[in-house]
Amino acid sequence: MIHMSDAKQNNLALQIESAEGLDYDLLKRTLKFGRTLADVKVKGTKVNADVKSAELMGGEVGIKAVVSIDESDPTFGADLTMRRVNFARLTKLYFDFDTSKGVVSGRFKFNARMGQEEEMRGNGSIRVEDGQVFAIPILGPLSPIINKIIPGAGLHTASLATADFRIQEQKILTDNLVIEGAGFSLYGNGDIFFMKDKMDMSVRINARGLPGLVLFPVSKLFEYVSTGSVSEPEWRAKIIPRFGNGENREGAPRVP
Repeated sequence: MIHMSDAKQNNLALQIESAEGLDYDLLKRTLKFGRTLADVKVKGTKVNADVKSAELMGGEVGIKAVVSIDESDPTFGADLTMRRVNFARLTKLYFDFDTSKGVVSGRFKFNARMGQEEEMRGNGSIRVEDGQVFAIPILGPLSPIINKIIPGAGLHTASLATADFRIQEQKILTDNLVIEGAGFSLYGNGDIFFMKDKMDMSVRINARGLPGLVLFPVSKLFEYVSTGSVSEPEWRAKIIPRFGNGENREGAPRVP
């Protein structure tokens, strides 16, 4: 039943099987889903959608969403699960770069208001594998830095990255970014302001195996920070080391 004047009396159930798929707008971009199977229930002014499976960029997505059609409460929320979605196509759509390669899996749960999606609040986890992690612009400048610390390591593809994250106040926050490469591990944390093209991130680079044991006492020297823009990040050493008799390197500021 669809009530013509009182939406609170709506009571409707739909089963959807779309071979051509559906479109969904999120953060001013259109996600084009392929073959989609879903159940939709409209109860009063709430639409509950259970997308059991939908093809997206070579992978699969499941979504459980609740949308309010009450004009006085234009809110929506979703719990989204991704499995092996093409990472390059996804980053091309949202960030306009497509050299990252690989696939992305993860989960994202969020709530927002219609027309104010940039103010969404949520949390999730992400896993990128079989790709080129350092092709992501915010991480790219770290490749030559790693190569100087561990000769040759920065030239290899870092093919695995994982992180838990939160989204609030127009920024993405993470405390446990981990990137695994040939001979090294990178640990990071910080904030990415996705609406303002800013970032405030810190990373620590650890060598694995025998080099890691040798470098462990001075691991603090391999911490880097970036407080610039997301589009053109600049990473710098967090601590400037002393040399010789304790005098600073020429031109470097003193560190207590």
